[in-house]
Amino acid sequence: MATEKDTPNVTAEEPVESSSFNSADSAVVNNADGKRPPPLVAKLMAVVLISCISFGSHWSSGVTGAMKSTLKKKMHITNTQFSLLEASEDFMATALLLVGGIVTDRVGGAQMIVYGNIVYTIGSILVAAATTVRSFKFMVGGRIILSLGDIATQTAQYKMFSSWFAPSNGFASTLGFELAIGKIGGFVGKSTANIIATNTGNFAWSFWMSVFMNLFTNAATCVFWFFNRYCDKHFRGREDKATEEVLTEKNKRFELRKMFQLPWMFWAILAFSMFQTSTASVFSSNATELAEKRFNVDAITAGWYSALAQYAGFFLVPCLGVFIDVLGHRASVLCVCGLGIFISMVLVNFATSKEGTAAAFGIYAVAVSLGPTSIIDGIRTTLWHQSVFGSAYAIKVTMNNAYDPQIQALTMVSRMTIIIGIITGALQDADDDSYRRAVRVFLFLAICCSIVSIVLLIGSIVGRDLAPLQWTRKKRLTSGPAFISELREDHLVTHYQRSRVYISSLLERVTTVSMHLPPEIIQLIIEYTIPPNPPVAFPMFSGEVDTLVSLTFVSRFTRQIARRLLTNHCLLIDEERLLQEVLDCQPPDLVSSNSAERGVHIQKNMAAGLVLALVDAEKPTVAKQIDQLSFYLCRRLTRLVIDLPLRFYHPQLDDKVRSTLREAFLRLTQLEEFCSATDDLCLDTKRLPLVWEVPSAQLEEDDYEPAVWSLWPRLRRLALCEVDVTSMQFLGGLRRCSNLTHLVLVAPSNLDRATRSGWQGPGFLPSLERLLVVDSADEFEMVGGKDNLGWETGFVQQLFQCHQSRQQADQGDPSKDEKDMSFESLVTKIAFPVPAHRKGDDDIICHGWLLDASIDGTIWNEPYGIGRRYLTSHEGIY
Repeated sequence: MATEKDTPNVTAEEPVESSSFNSADSAVVNNADGKRPPPLVAKLMAVVLISCISFGSHWSSGVTGAMKSTLKKKMHITNTQFSLLEASEDFMATALLLVGGIVTDRVGGAQMIVYGNIVYTIGSILVAAATTVRSFKFMVGGRIILSLGDIATQTAQYKMFSSWFAPSNGFASTLGFELAIGKIGGFVGKSTANIIATNTGNFAWSFWMSVFMNLFTNAATCVFWFFNRYCDKHFRGREDKATEEVLTEKNKRFELRKMFQLPWMFWAILAFSMFQTSTASVFSSNATELAEKRFNVDAITAGWYSALAQYAGFFLVPCLGVFIDVLGHRASVLCVCGLGIFISMVLVNFATSKEGTAAAFGIYAVAVSLGPTSIIDGIRTTLWHQSVFGSAYAIKVTMNNAYDPQIQALTMVSRMTIIIGIITGALQDADDDSYRRAVRVFLFLAICCSIVSIVLLIGSIVGRDLAPLQWTRKKRLTSGPAFISELREDHLVTHYQRSRVYISSLLERVTTVSMHLPPEIIQLIIEYTIPPNPPVAFPMFSGEVDTLVSLTFVSRFTRQIARRLLTNHCLLIDEERLLQEVLDCQPPDLVSSNSAERGVHIQKNMAAGLVLALVDAEKPTVAKQIDQLSFYLCRRLTRLVIDLPLRFYHPQLDDKVRSTLREAFLRLTQLEEFCSATDDLCLDTKRLPLVWEVPSAQLEEDDYEPAVWSLWPRLRRLALCEVDVTSMQFLGGLRRCSNLTHLVLVAPSNLDRATRSGWQGPGFLPSLERLLVVDSADEFEMVGGKDNLGWETGFVQQLFQCHQSRQQADQGDPSKDEKDMSFESLVTKIAFPVPAHRKGDDDIICHGWLLDASIDGTIWNEPYGIGRRYLTSHEGIY
């Protein structure tokens, strides 16, 4: 992930293939010292040399486990003593391996692996000599010396990989290739151990063969050391394209501070590794003897069986590495690995027949092959700093495995696995050398492994911090820089500053008595950023938004207040992209219904406003997003302005979109102010008869679905565009709006047509205070009647008569006077003059005015529609 650079920042271009080190086409020289990035040939040679080292070390890894039965017979030791023999290295590693990882980061992997392999070879010679003289204590001493060399080489070769390749850019592929070569070496070493012992007549020759392979490993190590020095001299540091981090092979100093900055995602991977590797290590140590007992075969045949169980999946490992580099899905692979090991351990416990054991070994062979590559690459992916990969991997090995032939020659583990290995040996001795109770330990570890893997997969899908585990190469290179930088800043800067401020405040309280501004005053100051009569939503370019965004970075207290105000007063969504981003980021003040309880306890006002202006709401994906946003806001949204061309979405063409949108808007029962700038919120899902079947003038109220806005019980202000005022759906909807105080009709139709009887009366819109009718002057001229608003039988005049009847019924109220009975006291008309060059744009002019005036809030009070424009897409419309 994004890291702090230990070397000067340089710009690197992707190297192309070259046939030699000195090809001028292999890279572009663009830094001060004239060095270029290493060509592909150099990278491939590094992979081959490290794989040769791995082949030799893995050869030796499986010999002791494969020779368990022979060692117990020839050296006259018990299962407990055999477990102690293997655990003798682990006690050393528990204390020294972490130190070895820190030193590896400082001096470099190439230098550490040279020293480590020399000591390891000396230790393997002593172990082989101990088997020759049949001395158990001598063998334990040799294993301790061997462990000192192994500690030095534990993290060295993977540290070298991390300095040559970045995640999703070759790291997993080369790791898979190296592990496959190591599996072949481990398979040959383990499967031939008993053959060599039988054919030579002395089992000690199996350990001497390991000595010869260690000598081969030393030769490969020396070649790599000289090769690495050549590369350091002629090539500059490799670079992670996604994070612009220069990959380092060694550091200029000990990076202890960066070790303490390891993210929690790293520890989550370690939790899986602890159970997965512990299961694999304990089972692998006992696989040969278990095969002898279950299949009733000799040690040689059992060695082949156990070797197949551990190494048969070697062909999957390089393919898995390429898969992870290109397609990601690390958490998915970890989940498959955990579930596969769980199934195999279930079969080992409950299917004790030959067939059941064979199936268990087969499933185990595939599942266990998926673990090392995905674990190691997952660790590298979650790190902020590549420069401390050696230390991070040392922590992993220290915590997790006692003996894992798939990762290292002899990989050390935590006290937990040491104890488990000794417990399983003791259980086997207590059961007269039977595995009846020992296999239950395997099953318990496998259950824990599967549970952790499932949690990791779910977290990577629904969470933010674990999401990079699933990233493809393309997504990491495109979205990675910004996302990882933000994630890293959130962990290393925001949380760090919060902790530092919190500790400092505690110290100040202890040492001094300082004056603090009451939080209520701070809240009032911040809330005064929003004016007394704010618009429905502030646009992104407003000063209010800039101020609130800045306050989110001041402190946790101001951040929660500012986020609440941003959610309530700044939701102006005029692009599909903005809608998607709002839902993706999931701000807590939006998605949580208890945000007031979680945040500052004095926050009371949770009412929110929303402006939704989209042209593609007919898309099923957009409709679902609107439905999700409605679900989040339904308990707090009181003001809503929409600009959605709903009239053109015919229910017979797309029922799902209409039904989804209707359900979304029906949910907004807290609305008090609503404006539809395009139509009258046409969301009917019921198909009406065609005009030639039943004329619209003959349709009754029951033929329509209730208008959505008429089902909002708290609605007080309503603005609609291009509504048919004679429609029984419209009149019936108004009858249900008993709390409506302001009604705005923009470009209404049929003003001069007579309305039906039956709806008029004092009880119709009893709370109405103002009717505003808006249209172009040219359209009004085509309407007859008083003030060009229709005749006595028209909607406006009939509505005024209802209002007049109600006023006359209240004559006994002294607060009423004669002028309240005038037509102008209820009805206001706004006629827009249409310039000559804008003839025919009447609807566009009215639409633009309605949208901006409703957002600004000036549509409800005089002077009507005097405000600023909020949507840049409407500039120049009127």
